Amino acid sequence: DEASMQQFLICNPQLDDGFSQKRRYRQALSRVHWFLPIIHDEIKVRELIEAFQSEEFAEGEIVLKQGDNAIDGKFYVVLEGQCEVMVKKGDKPPASIARL
Repeated sequence: DEASMQQFLICNPQLDDGFSQKRRYRQALSRVHWFLPIIHDEIKVRELIEAFQSEEFAEGEIVLKQGDNAIDGKFYVVLEGQCEVMVKKGDKPPASIARL
């Protein structure tokens, strides 16, 4: 039952951390339109979540630069904080086009 599961997770905080992280991943996926077709396919969602690797970036740190290729099939989902998207066109300085 639910109470037993909660007690088990309290006694095993490392497992609770894992469940919490996966819950956050699932919530993030549900907000990304690319994943909407699979969000109700539990097996596909679990496979995707299992493949996730968490990374943290410092404020002001560049995550990707315009023109970078997808290395190792990576993509990023912002779970916390914000990310500014800057685009450079021609000789003009980079301009902010979005804040995620």
